[in-house]
Amino acid sequence: MKMKSNQILLVKAKGGMGNRMLCAVTGIAYGLLSRRQVVIDWTDQAYSKHGENVFLSYFNTPLVEVSGNLPSDGGVFPKIWQGHLDWSVSRMVHAYDPDKHSSFRIHRKYSANLRRLDYPEDIIVLWSYTHRIQDLQSALSKQFELGRDARVDDILRHLLTHYMVLRPEIKARIDAFRNENFSGNVIGVHVRHSDRSANVDRYLDRVKRLCKNNDDVTIFVATDNQSVLSRFQAGFPKVISTDKWYPDSGVPMHQNSTCPNAFENGVEALVDMYLLSYCHWLVYPKGSTFSYISSILSSAPKENIIDMDGYNFRVHIARILRDILH
Repeated sequence: MKMKSNQILLVKAKGGMGNRMLCAVTGIAYGLLSRRQVVIDWTDQAYSKHGENVFLSYFNTPLVEVSGNLPSDGGVFPKIWQGHLDWSVSRMVHAYDPDKHSSFRIHRKYSANLRRLDYPEDIIVLWSYTHRIQDLQSALSKQFELGRDARVDDILRHLLTHYMVLRPEIKARIDAFRNENFSGNVIGVHVRHSDRSANVDRYLDRVKRLCKNNDDVTIFVATDNQSVLSRFQAGFPKVISTDKWYPDSGVPMHQNSTCPNAFENGVEALVDMYLLSYCHWLVYPKGSTFSYISSILSSAPKENIIDMDGYNFRVHIARILRDILH
């Protein structure tokens, strides 16, 4: 595919691994449709100590650059980025909207409208906390020949599996753990219990119900809280998890100054995310972009993928507001 000369889509990042992956894959999709060169900027130090752009250290994709020579004299959209293209989203929001880091609509100020493919500016900037595939859904369904009834999740799965392929050394770690530990039926559980607190009892109860109907079950626990893992180990005979660094209780894993190795923290996140996708059952909160990606990549039957946010009124309201204000 021939790219438009000097026309660039600069994709920024904010948040954890799930947030930035969904934003990045949206950027790749927009680049395919608009024929702009996609430059993904992960220099915000969430997963690097010294500001290296680590995107291509995690993923293989021929469609993305991480160090493109950005035109210095061309137009930029949104204009607020003019002169600040090397800034992170966090720095921009802190400078111009310090009270709106959690706003549902703040991305509108700092990101192009992806429903439009004909921006005349040389550089347009994309940033969102999550994917924006719905803005491109019809065109992408046609592009990938997925059919008119293709859902957003179908398109995301295609993009993630074809255009954001894990680096072979990371895939090898996933395969090694899976081959050594995934025997028989495996229930994958993701419990986020750091900066956001889950009702751990509900997760334990749901897994107990699944275990009643299935013998010789292994439970794979992916969590950001050591005490959550301990509770599962105390409640079930066969619990497995990957070795990784845990933060103090109540503190997020990413952008944590106490983390001994920020890049490795990202690798550990990807290993858990993809291992969850290989489980025969998945118990997860759809409000988490981390395990939402696991659910998209999962080949488990739909009835085996259990969204623990399904009856969470607060999460439903948040989703509705996000869709309305998008």
